[in-house]
Amino acid sequence: MKQALRPCPWPGCPDLTDRPKGCARHRATDPATTIYNAAWRTFARAYLRGHPTCEVCRRRPAREVHHPDSVALAPQRRLDHTNAIALCHDCHRQATPTVRSDGAFSRRRTR
Repeated sequence: MKQALRPCPWPGCPDLTDRPKGCARHRATDPATTIYNAAWRTFARAYLRGHPTCEVCRRRPAREVHHPDSVALAPQRRLDHTNAIALCHDCHRQATPTVRSDGAFSRRRTR
């Protein structure tokens, strides 16, 4: 049985698709493969070595690097130490906005 077509989840894209990751055009430009590449992984590992504790709660070990200024809005600051903060998973979930289907940002629900 063929799945029903739904709007592409990328903000502003008018295409319909049966794939959850988006239309063919946007699957090819998936930010997971273009933004968070080997350079990002190297940067994040080095940043976490220098900042081993969550910079928000200061209790748990930092496991993730967050960009206070969104990469979507400031791509030139993606590998900038002044635009990075080391967070534990719970603090990162609270700090990271999600993109709604209408293209606006909203905060994720907490547990």
